[in-house]
Amino acid sequence: MSVTKSASRDTLQGASDDRAAKASARSDRTTASDIPQTIVADGDLSEDRKLTESLAVEVMGWRVARGRFLKAHRSWIPVWRFAPLTRLEDAFQLLNSASRDYTLMAVEGAPFRAEVRVGERTGVAKGGTKPRVIVFALVRALGWEV
Repeated sequence: MSVTKSASRDTLQGASDDRAAKASARSDRTTASDIPQTIVADGDLSEDRKLTESLAVEVMGWRVARGRFLKAHRSWIPVWRFAPLTRLEDAFQLLNSASRDYTLMAVEGAPFRAEVRVGERTGVAKGGTKPRVIVFALVRALGWEV
């Protein structure tokens, strides 16, 4: 699994009108039905670590230092404490930082499903653990390839 970022922090915080118009035109082509709803399986630990770092920087606005994430106002947390792919609390923290427009669905006998919208993009994921499904739906909504 490799991460390719096509959205920047500027996109999350509101880009200029020119950039927003281009992003909107590009993202109008992507709908929930266009995105494969693949089952999300556990991944390689090093790839998970890279994805977590990318999300911490791009979505949360944190910086990466040796063994820690530097947050606003000179605070920090150890890297191991922020685990959005395994901890539901961290997945929701990440989700709420990026979007307030999402749908989570749990039905008995069916895999857990998440649909996240960031701007005009929609990301969908299902299966696996709840935190992992939420994060992968968010990553797809950001336009990153994983």
